[in-house]
Amino acid sequence: MMNSPNNQNFTDEHGRAQDDLPHLTLDALDINLPSAVADFETFKSLPNPLNEEGINSILSVTKNWIRYGGDFYTHLTGKDPLLERGVESGWTSDEAARDQKVLQWLNKDGNSLWIKEAKTFHAQNKDIISCSEELFNLPLSDGSVAIETRYTTNYIQLNKWLYFDTNNFSKTELRFSQPERETDQYRVYFSVNPSNVFSTFQDLIKILYDLPELKKFGFQIKTPDLSEANNKDISRIMNQKDRIVLYLGEEGMRAAFPVLQKYAVDNRDIFKEPGIPLAQPLVDPRGLTIQGIAITSCTEGRSPDPNTNNRSYSTFNEMQSEIIESSYRSIINALREPSKMRAMTSEFPTIRWEMERISPAATIHDYLKTILARPEGADFLSKYLSKVYPQWASAFGLRKDNTAFKAD
Repeated sequence: MMNSPNNQNFTDEHGRAQDDLPHLTLDALDINLPSAVADFETFKSLPNPLNEEGINSILSVTKNWIRYGGDFYTHLTGKDPLLERGVESGWTSDEAARDQKVLQWLNKDGNSLWIKEAKTFHAQNKDIISCSEELFNLPLSDGSVAIETRYTTNYIQLNKWLYFDTNNFSKTELRFSQPERETDQYRVYFSVNPSNVFSTFQDLIKILYDLPELKKFGFQIKTPDLSEANNKDISRIMNQKDRIVLYLGEEGMRAAFPVLQKYAVDNRDIFKEPGIPLAQPLVDPRGLTIQGIAITSCTEGRSPDPNTNNRSYSTFNEMQSEIIESSYRSIINALREPSKMRAMTSEFPTIRWEMERISPAATIHDYLKTILARPEGADFLSKYLSKVYPQWASAFGLRKDNTAFKAD
């Protein structure tokens, strides 16, 4: 059972702020990269701790969450349309405000090409896209028959995503095409310029499909399914950070990594959108960051935070949402105790003033809104996130020096 950093000691027995909590400095951007990063093992061994950029990304997401409401996860992934709660000025409904934002987005810089290409592809390839599983009678070794369902095409529509999976099920042979298919271990997130999303999705399928290792071990890749996109669907992709997600196993990643590097270097201009927060950015062979592409472990499990009733998560972004919210909960719970609050706010007088007056019934959302309304609020949260986040990340099973990969 992983330890829960719920009972944070922010003060010593005299009520003074402690500086000995395990935390990471905020100048970790000055990492000396090796001169050559040409393979995945070298890339994975690079440190990727919570640094100033990571904290700033958390605070940016937090500010949007406070302003626009909703859940933290949709803001972390960029799927929230960022509509003011209630009726935005000049509009009669939230839907009217949303539709206007969608129209403005579609009219900008070729964004509508993404929708057009997705719809055209679906219209021209309906026969190779499955939208539901088929029923099969599968013979078992003991002579009996099991009734099971299977997808029978490489392209699959599922939960508003369009998937391509190399391991399709043969109707005639009643077996999967890749018996040695690996279990997914890693995710590669591509935050692509909108006009290049669908073409990049197809490019990646083409360049990876013919790799001998991936013919054996397989891969899966997905992008939002926009074949019947309405304004609600489009509002969720306007700021989305995980516009393409690639799933690979251990051997598959080793084989794919240099190919992905080359594709990213050759097409660097299309990867200008901000990537997934706290993932490890891809680097070129010289060690220079390629914005918009990032790699993480595949993660699923249950939160070690008892305050969430050990809520389950199944993706990296869901896990990071849990880690960040647990970190905030630890900070706020400490602020609820007068002696800890005074020690924590000793360098932040306006925060102390607010904390002495905040309602006993205030929620975590209320606390964060109050803190960030003050000029020194971001610095205050940065200081304590740098102390608490690494502890929660470790409790969730991540490496101590890396926010993207699980500990071995």
